[in-house]
Amino acid sequence: MRAVGGRYALARALLRPSYRAAFGLIAFVHLVEERTRGGAVTWDQGIRTHGTGNLASIADGASQGCHRLLGLHVVRLAGFVIAHREHVHRGDTRTYYRRVVRHGGRFPVAIDSLGYRIELASPIPVEVLPGSVPR
Repeated sequence: MRAVGGRYALARALLRPSYRAAFGLIAFVHLVEERTRGGAVTWDQGIRTHGTGNLASIADGASQGCHRLLGLHVVRLAGFVIAHREHVHRGDTRTYYRRVVRHGGRFPVAIDSLGYRIELASPIPVEVLPGSVPR
């Protein structure tokens, strides 16, 4: 929510892929593959490498495991990965999300897309080592 002309307005740019959104313009999804007796199972832990709409969160924000980058860095990384890895364009990722936000008024929220999806033909193995961000 943000105040516009003395009235509240919904900050819609935060609800879709944009430079101001929580995941920024681009988010790489880190999937985990577990070997089982029946084969391999892949699942999403919610860990991402992504840009952020809050630059201060890169050094000072709490994280649940995500790797936050400056917007220009995640765009460059994505460009490099797409240029050097086989990939498939899946297109617009449809979703159906409807809520009503009530704060100084009533604001319907409707999200129909999670953004444009590009999927790598084979995953890139990532090993995350313990470390810290210097302050």
